[in-house]
Amino acid sequence: MKQIKLGIIDDESLILNLLEDFFNGQDDIEVLVTSTSGSALLNELEQSNTIPDVFLVDFKMNDLTGTELTEALKLKYPDVRVILISSYYKKSLIGYMLRNNIDAFLPKGIEPNELARIIRIVDRRGHFFTNEQIEVMRTQISNKVPAPKFDDEILSAREKEILIAICEQLTSKETAEKLFITTRTVEGHRNSLLQKTGAKNSAGLVIYAIKNNLYDPNDLIM
Repeated sequence: MKQIKLGIIDDESLILNLLEDFFNGQDDIEVLVTSTSGSALLNELEQSNTIPDVFLVDFKMNDLTGTELTEALKLKYPDVRVILISSYYKKSLIGYMLRNNIDAFLPKGIEPNELARIIRIVDRRGHFFTNEQIEVMRTQISNKVPAPKFDDEILSAREKEILIAICEQLTSKETAEKLFITTRTVEGHRNSLLQKTGAKNSAGLVIYAIKNNLYDPNDLIM
């Protein structure tokens, strides 16, 4: 069983300690680093040889905001996942969070076992949307003028297959097995998709696919 390395950043020490105790009690999650400050976390990571797989970040902190910290983390460590939690949570903010490279956006009062489940999904799949967030995205997309479909030369047939697999939340290994190609080939196509679409992460690719009529949002898997 893979051990998910978790980083927790919250400027409220009580919440930080409670979360650390809870997640260290999970068989497959190890709290690697905690911090009450985004700046202090970045300094600590500079001295560390091991970086967490997933960061659980409070949105409103005294120094850096959650989105500012996410930008710094992804610039330095592009493969990490960031889950933003906030007492200011509104489902309508999901578009803003996606534009800021957030992999999941959740209310701070979420039940701990549900949070642990979502951490596992984000580590495995790369992103997570709640049902209400999917509804918001459907509404926001349907209220806009549909973007024109791109010429076939923009995305190859194989890239479209990889894009659909990402929308279906398949891992690179699962996609490789489904399409009878190597995991390295899948990752190569994913990187090409990011470059061609301008998306920052898997969640951005999902939005791109929906906006360009390459994937039906009704088929999104929770």
